[in-house]
Amino acid sequence: MKSERLGVITMKRHAAALWIIIVFLSFLVPAYAQMPGYAELTKLLIDLDGWEAEEATGMNMSGPMGDMVDAVREYEKDGQTISAQIIVGGAAQGTWAPFSTGYTIETPEVLAKSLEESGYHIGINHDKQENTGGVVVLLNTKSTTGVFVLSYEKMDYQEALNLAKKFSWSAMEQAIE
Repeated sequence: MKSERLGVITMKRHAAALWIIIVFLSFLVPAYAQMPGYAELTKLLIDLDGWEAEEATGMNMSGPMGDMVDAVREYEKDGQTISAQIIVGGAAQGTWAPFSTGYTIETPEVLAKSLEESGYHIGINHDKQENTGGVVVLLNTKSTTGVFVLSYEKMDYQEALNLAKKFSWSAMEQAIE
């Protein structure tokens, strides 16, 4: 009888401890656990004056390495192309990683640098010979859970940065919070 009572008390203690652990762990879940759907993000990939644009597409992914949301839209004008993309989740961290050190690297072939504009951290990777590259905007300075990427071909990085500024980074940041 006494051993049964001890067993019940022990079970209750284990259940209470398990409940406390579950509640505690729920506060440790990454910020991107409640990610937006890609359809919500595609609405932020606006039309650009003078550019022909395809319909925005995207996907939500979930797997053993975590969740990810991706929204993308392709644009073309006078032989130039750009691809605007919003990435949320672990892939955003990988996309931002090369720029997180803040280094500037310049060779006759390549320019890679980090800068800050309008309160956002920006990474630029430009191939000088091909006139291609990417502008990466960190959408949340508290974490690396979301980035906006503007990949470009046949233009200077400054022109690409100016095109990237036409998108509402603050609306993107709010959508991924």
